Amino acid sequence: MKDPRFASNGARLEHVAELDAEITGVTSRLERHSLAASLNAVGVPCGPVNTIEEAFNHEQVIHRGLRAEVEHPTHGVIPVLRSPFRFSRTPLN
Repeated sequence: MKDPRFASNGARLEHVAELDAEITGVTSRLERHSLAASLNAVGVPCGPVNTIEEAFNHEQVIHRGLRAEVEHPTHGVIPVLRSPFRFSRTPLN
């Protein structure tokens, strides 16, 4: 479909609310992991947005030991993500 409202970047900016509604109308019916795989397959770099639980349970977070726990003054112990950077002579906490 060639909609003149979306034919150029300028037109898309002028009609951003309509464009967002069109995209939401299509993507809301799709499963996010298969949508990301389909977009990646045609060269669109993307990935699903994870929930906090999914992020902490992701295989790379587990493998790299990125989950940490810190004491919060009012909420007690809470989970956080460590820095993914690792240096041979400079430990990061």
